[in-house]
Amino acid sequence: KKSMVSLSQLLGPDDPEMGVCWFQIGKLQEALGQYEKAEGPYTKALAIMDKAGNALEIGNILDKLATLFMELEREPEAIPLFERLCTLKEQSPNPDKVSLIMACNNLAEAYRISGKYQEAEERYRQSLLLTEELHGKDHAAVGSILQELTQICQRQGKTDEANDYQKRATAIFEHVLEEQEAAGQQLESLTLSD
Repeated sequence: KKSMVSLSQLLGPDDPEMGVCWFQIGKLQEALGQYEKAEGPYTKALAIMDKAGNALEIGNILDKLATLFMELEREPEAIPLFERLCTLKEQSPNPDKVSLIMACNNLAEAYRISGKYQEAEERYRQSLLLTEELHGKDHAAVGSILQELTQICQRQGKTDEANDYQKRATAIFEHVLEEQEAAGQQLESLTLSD
């Protein structure tokens, strides 16, 4: 705390270095299991980085603060942060699909828990498209998202869509299991031949 006071006097309270310090304090509080205490430093860090316009740091802070709210079962407060994070990642000149998929999934989960099933479905569909682009249509991650879509559609009474999603998910997981069994048999035959 003493070093932060000195740094604040030297650089000013809105200097990006102060934002980094507040972010680190928030991460430390969270690591210690002091979740409620982490919120303040994260919020201060976000305010400073918003003024500085550092998109990378803003994204990191948004992710940590929104995830913290999810941990504290404060999903309605996490939603606008995850929305902003998704927008930030979508508008990036060089978007990282993996982190965008994670942000979309987290936003969809916050919507689902908050009972906003239509919004959750939209974000899961976005995540599905991105995951299919990244890994192909038969990847296990695609199957996992299809299962989430199955549950969301069931809750909305969209039985036909839910059944379609479930059939696709089942086919993917059966295919993955067959590949794993085949790989296991190959490994076993190699081991026996030695």
